Amino acid sequence: VTNPEVYKFRPKVMLREIVETILHFSQYESFQLAVATNGLYDASVYRKCAGILQRTQVVDAAKVAAFDSFAQTVEDLFKSNTQDEAMLGDIPDEFMDPLLWQLMKEPVTLPSGYVVDRATITQHLMNDASDPFTRSPLTVDQLVPNAALKAQIQAWVAAQHK
Repeated sequence: VTNPEVYKFRPKVMLREIVETILHFSQYESFQLAVATNGLYDASVYRKCAGILQRTQVVDAAKVAAFDSFAQTVEDLFKSNTQDEAMLGDIPDEFMDPLLWQLMKEPVTLPSGYVVDRATITQHLMNDASDPFTRSPLTVDQLVPNAALKAQIQAWVAAQHK
């Protein structure tokens, strides 16, 4: 950004606020798992962020250490989840999220009839309130849980672990 003050762009303040928000939720296993499995996780971003935190000292040393610990925990969860999916072998296409091509954990049906994972479509709707397939308006309350497909996926995963 050429003139950050014109746009009120303060990257150090933004980084501090994002890191403090992450640290606020970092103690919860569900948050750690959500970060590791949302399909957008990139370990290099967290490592780069940790380096910037150490170099710029926008947060104190205890928060830098806590962020490092969180980043390592999430990386371990990501690797474990990736290994788990690799152990499943060839996953049937109907069990895969069509947008991120990952095994669906909580399939939902969109009004257009497409089935996607709830985490994927929720993330999409945060940026764009439309069906990614038809571009028609879409809200979270229009998502219909697909319990039958979820049961099929769970049964298939259980069979693969035997």
